[in-house]
Amino acid sequence: MDCWACRQTRPTNTKTRKVIKVAGLVPTDLPIDQLESNERKLVLRLLNQLNDSWLVIPRFDIRGKRRTYELDVLLINQNYGLIGIEVKGGKVEVISGAWHQNAEILSVSPPRQAQNAAYELRNILRLRSPKLLKYVHVDYAVALPGVNELNNVLPPDVERGRLILNSDMQDLDDVVYALMANDHKNRPLSEDQINEILYFLRPDSNFKWNVSSKLRLNNERMQRLAFESLQPLLTLDQNTNIFVTGSAGTGKSFLATLWAERAFERGERTLLTCYNEPMGHFLAGDVTDSADLVAGPFQKTLFELADIRDFQIPEDADQNWWDTAPFAAFMESADNVLNKFDTIIVDEAQDFSPKWLPILKTLFKENGPKKLFMLADPSQDLYHRGLTVPVVSNVVRFDLTINCRNTKKIAELTKEFSDAKTHARSPEGNEIKLIRASANQHVVESLESELDRLIISNSIEPSEIMILTGHRELRDYIKEKVPGGFECSTWEESASGQIVCETIQRCKGLERTVVILATTDNRIADTLLYVGLSRANSELIVMGPPGLLKRIENFRKT
Repeated sequence: MDCWACRQTRPTNTKTRKVIKVAGLVPTDLPIDQLESNERKLVLRLLNQLNDSWLVIPRFDIRGKRRTYELDVLLINQNYGLIGIEVKGGKVEVISGAWHQNAEILSVSPPRQAQNAAYELRNILRLRSPKLLKYVHVDYAVALPGVNELNNVLPPDVERGRLILNSDMQDLDDVVYALMANDHKNRPLSEDQINEILYFLRPDSNFKWNVSSKLRLNNERMQRLAFESLQPLLTLDQNTNIFVTGSAGTGKSFLATLWAERAFERGERTLLTCYNEPMGHFLAGDVTDSADLVAGPFQKTLFELADIRDFQIPEDADQNWWDTAPFAAFMESADNVLNKFDTIIVDEAQDFSPKWLPILKTLFKENGPKKLFMLADPSQDLYHRGLTVPVVSNVVRFDLTINCRNTKKIAELTKEFSDAKTHARSPEGNEIKLIRASANQHVVESLESELDRLIISNSIEPSEIMILTGHRELRDYIKEKVPGGFECSTWEESASGQIVCETIQRCKGLERTVVILATTDNRIADTLLYVGLSRANSELIVMGPPGLLKRIENFRKT
């Protein structure tokens, strides 16, 4: 079977080397004419000047722990490794040590931007395959097609050899080879290493097509869809008050993190929060780690801001106590909050009570812009606290209607259990798998079989799988039994890449490539089903009693 690595030649002397075949485009059918003009110019030059020992992968996103990086072009060579290239078009210049593009100062220099994206990709590849890609290195460069020469003095941390100017385009092959050959961290890649990298980055170009690569391809397409759908909404943050509604999968949390990063970059002290604790920790890990960008679950964050350390929780604390007592304690200590905020963003706002809104107002700077952005899904209102209307009169309303998280089959099913009025533009995806399980032991036995199929047979990473239950008792039973020897852990314990096993309530707002929803309750509420089913990106498995499976089958037939 043909593979990319098998077709690579091995040039040894860049000065005497003759180009016999052109570089390989990945994927081969990528429509180059749809690339942005400066990227297209560079890609065409690379394809025409580099020989067939090179692979050229244009435009893809790198979803890191704290943010998403965009890499314009990635080059792969069996003898030299990988190089990520950031493309900056237009008039680019360095003035007094600061980078400018078309007369506007850049908050992050292009070399730093390229380096950050390259290093994030390196780290992700190493974590993905510790044995095979343990020592992989990703070099970086910046292409400036609109610049013939940089006449000004470069900052001391910028190497001229990492800049590809328009004047370098005629000898692009020599420039790239020189950069790769001169970095001691670069090293040859084996056939298995190259194929592993390709399977991860471009599963649509995988010659050994498997379930895992299909799922990754679906996720990549949906991530692009999310960004494209939300891009026109970014500038809404110029308003003071925004109230966004959208069903599960429409990109609310993604939009919240983008707004938070934009506010932070404008110099606004920003709070990004939600009620749900696991979701709050996820948001904190998805944005820049800075004292001026605070993210986390609402109650815990309030206590940290007010330096409340001795709060006592009674053994018989019920939901009403949790909805009132912690917030009363905060208001007594609110004067201790010294560093207040310009912008506050509330995700999953349907979980909030109207009684908590005065608390938000105490967190604003007295003379700041006092921007409040709230994002909600009324169909996921599990707590019924009553926040159903915008909080101020001059609010900008917007409804998100495109599902960009779930495959079409998953999206259509989830709509049946809610009032969601969305449409999916995502890939069709696999059929939802239904498995009969009427008792806890039946659930564990079915889990053993499914986890073996997913992880052993189809090479899906355990960290891509989430098991959701309707009740804590079943969650704890699954964790105790360790189905098939596959260790399952709660969200907080899953940092090691284990399978997440949680209740539906605690994982509201979160997602995984594969979700197994397990319950022995025929009467599980539609709202809870909607929340649980919609956590799955590409693969959904439902384990439950006959009555529940019949409910789902009836929806699928209508």
